[in-house]
Amino acid sequence: MNITKIKGNISKSSIFVFLSQSQVSMNWQLKITIKQIISHTKGKLLHLRSRIVGILKRDTKMGQVPRVKLGSHGLEVSKLGFGCMGLTGVYNDPVPEEVGISIIKYAFNKGITLFDTSNSYGPHTNELLVGKAIKEIPRDKIQIATKFGIVKMESNNVIVNGRPEYVRSCCEGSLQRLGVDYIDLYYQHRIDTTVPIEDTVSATD
Repeated sequence: MNITKIKGNISKSSIFVFLSQSQVSMNWQLKITIKQIISHTKGKLLHLRSRIVGILKRDTKMGQVPRVKLGSHGLEVSKLGFGCMGLTGVYNDPVPEEVGISIIKYAFNKGITLFDTSNSYGPHTNELLVGKAIKEIPRDKIQIATKFGIVKMESNNVIVNGRPEYVRSCCEGSLQRLGVDYIDLYYQHRIDTTVPIEDTVSATD
């Protein structure tokens, strides 16, 4: 309803009726517009939903987590990894050890094979927990990722170290805590800008 000018006196009751009629008209037009939009897009939405479901079925292989190649050296991991940090508490309270172990085993049984930890989580307690959990999982069926580089985390400061001798000592400590003889993915948690990256990386040769 488009009214450019109203002549004469209009009572309050007339205004109420006028507004009510206008509102009804607007609501009716809105409903018609929504129906038109739904009618126009319903087919497209159904098609999109079908495509998404198809992709999920294809990628998850009947509920299994898909696998991908990581890097150029043939390492294959689950597309979905499990970050273990929260199990021993950083931004939250730690869970009981037996609960943490059962969570890791549950994730593995659901198809997750990549587990991420760090020597700085705890510190050290997270790697110890992961080490206990993976003793109950076939080692050749999982990939362990852990990190080095953070010496200490303070409220407004992170102390880092990228010196080769420090990297080697961290790696040896992680191997011991995890109870493994190799680490699938070992990487720098924070960059030490005072040490050339070539020197840091050379420690892993």
